[in-house]
Amino acid sequence: DQSSINQGYVTTWEWQFGDGFTQVIQHPANPNISHVYNTPGTYLVTLTVTASNGCQQSVIQQVEVQVNPIANFTFPTDNCEQSPVIFTNTSQTNGGASLTSWYWNFGDPLSGSSNISYLQSPTHIYNVGGSYDVMLIASNAWGCIDTIVKQVIISSKPTVSFTASTVCFGEPTQFSNTSVPNSGSLVTYDWDFGDGSPHSNIANPEHLYTAAGTWQVTLIVGNTPGCTSSVTQGVNVISLPTSAFTVSLQNCEGAQVSF
Repeated sequence: DQSSINQGYVTTWEWQFGDGFTQVIQHPANPNISHVYNTPGTYLVTLTVTASNGCQQSVIQQVEVQVNPIANFTFPTDNCEQSPVIFTNTSQTNGGASLTSWYWNFGDPLSGSSNISYLQSPTHIYNVGGSYDVMLIASNAWGCIDTIVKQVIISSKPTVSFTASTVCFGEPTQFSNTSVPNSGSLVTYDWDFGDGSPHSNIANPEHLYTAAGTWQVTLIVGNTPGCTSSVTQGVNVISLPTSAFTVSLQNCEGAQVSF
């Protein structure tokens, strides 16, 4: 209210908001009020003031109410911890002003400042599997906003481990997978035996090395959500001993032979 009076004082302020709602303020209450319009459009707002001497005066002003945008976004359904999750903004203007800003909260406070983004379509890495509530607030040029929250499921990576038998050269090495899926179940295996031979994709393979020594073996496993992990460790193949002996050259029956 910016009304003024030369004689007496204002006793009543009547606000007609142009949408069928009216609010009357009596002196000495505060005449400055707020009103919520439930639909966008142009409204004629009338303020009628009544003075203590009974005189009245009205003023009409036009108020434009903009439509809110519609916030929305998409993301992949299969997501793994420690891997980037791509969030694609699909918010719409809803017939209003153009979109100008985006506020993302990934629901991951342990990530520190990375938990917030102002990019239109950001990425975020969750270091721990679990369920996270991701919030997007989309704003248009008028400052109108809309908020949406979606739940993102982050699957845990498998924990990779294996054991291998220590064998002598010429014997096959037996490998035993001891990995834990953590999410879902284990479905893929990729064994690199470290000697340039073809990989194996079975859970518990065996392999015959063509030379003795320590071989660096890498195992990559994947679980049903599509998360993978790997581990590399040394596997020993023991060299065979070298057999040899000497014998005395001149030997007679009934006498000792020296070996």
